[in-house]
Amino acid sequence: MITEFDIYSLGLVHGVHIILTVVIIVTFFVGSISIIARSIMVSEESKQSKDSEKTSTVKLITQILYKSLIISFSCLILNEIIPSQKVLAAMYVIPQLEQSQVIKNVPAILLKLENQYIDEFKPRNNVKH
Repeated sequence: MITEFDIYSLGLVHGVHIILTVVIIVTFFVGSISIIARSIMVSEESKQSKDSEKTSTVKLITQILYKSLIISFSCLILNEIIPSQKVLAAMYVIPQLEQSQVIKNVPAILLKLENQYIDEFKPRNNVKH
């Protein structure tokens, strides 16, 4: 039996996917900005003398880059692993339909009509003689 919590959790899954997608986009953007800033800082640092402040800035930008990449790839993996609403609904509904006495006691004529309907959509071999 599907409970209220099951329905609520199905609704939450869509929100989780949206949040993960937004986090992926933001962290990719931050990572891109970090790559650009790091390349600018490194090129300026090579032109000028060694400055400990610029070196620490490059290290900070590099840390931001690595953290944003880790976060974005983790969210990407989570976004793919967490099933969608449709898959979760199917996981709940299909076993219950299979165990239902109503489904088990479907008249034979309905099954025959169903098979005929499905046969209409099967591709036919057009063999030329």
